[in-house]
Amino acid sequence: MSFPVRDILPASYYHWLFSANETAGTVKVIKSQPGYLHGIVIGMVSTAGVLGLYDNASAATGTIIASLTISKIAAGANVPQFITFDAEFATGLTGSLTGYSDLMFSYV
Repeated sequence: MSFPVRDILPASYYHWLFSANETAGTVKVIKSQPGYLHGIVIGMVSTAGVLGLYDNASAATGTIIASLTISKIAAGANVPQFITFDAEFATGLTGSLTGYSDLMFSYV
């Protein structure tokens, strides 16, 4: 089985950026330069909220890459959950979260 070259990431970073113990409304710069978002791992969700992802190196403004509603995962459901994006960003990647969740980002 062969894979297209675009599926091979030379160096991936896995980084927990949002914690279920942080203040809601937190804005974080995930990467401050152009790159590629492979996906997001959703761990524990204490309070449902919205995750906004922006093509911006320093603020939660500009081109919206995604807006995701993150709900509490039902008891007995598989945790963590992985969402594949495979999306490029031209300036940087910044996220804002209105709820309380453990989120890990896979990017280069």
